[in-house]
Amino acid sequence: MQDNLARPLHEQAKAPQKHVSTRTKSKPKQKFRWGLLFFFTFCFALSMLLVTRYAAIAEVEKEIATAKKQYEQLESKNITKKVQIKQKINIGEVEKTAKEKLGMVKPGKNQIVNIQVPTEDSVQVLSSEKENRNFFAKAMQIAGNIVAYLH
Repeated sequence: MQDNLARPLHEQAKAPQKHVSTRTKSKPKQKFRWGLLFFFTFCFALSMLLVTRYAAIAEVEKEIATAKKQYEQLESKNITKKVQIKQKINIGEVEKTAKEKLGMVKPGKNQIVNIQVPTEDSVQVLSSEKENRNFFAKAMQIAGNIVAYLH
C-alpha cells in the first residue's frame, strides 16, 4: 500500500524554495518624483517673484505719496507768497517808482493822448495747404469732389 495518497507533482512545477529571512526584508524603493520637485520649485520661484514685484510697487507708491505731500506743501507756500505779495503792493510806491526811475508822468485831466492803431489787417501764409498734403489726402479730396459733382 501506498503511504501517501497525494498526487505526485510534476518536475517542472517544483520550484526551489528560497530562504527569506525576516530580518532583511527591505521596503520597495520609491521613485524620486522629479516632476513634483520641479512643480514646487516653480511655484516657490513664482511666489518670490510676485512678492518682489509687490514690494517694488509698494516702494513706488510710497515715493508717490511723499512727492504728493511735498507738492501740497509747496503749493500752500506758493499761495501764501502770492497773498503776501498782493498785500505788499502799494499804489503810492508803484507811482513813485514810475516817476523817479522810469521818468513816467501821469497825464492831466485835459491832456489828450493819441494812440495809433494800425487799420490794415494782414495775413501771411507760411505754407501752402496743397504742399503739405500726402497722396492719401489728395485721393480723398478727388473722391470728395467726384461725390459732390454727382449729387
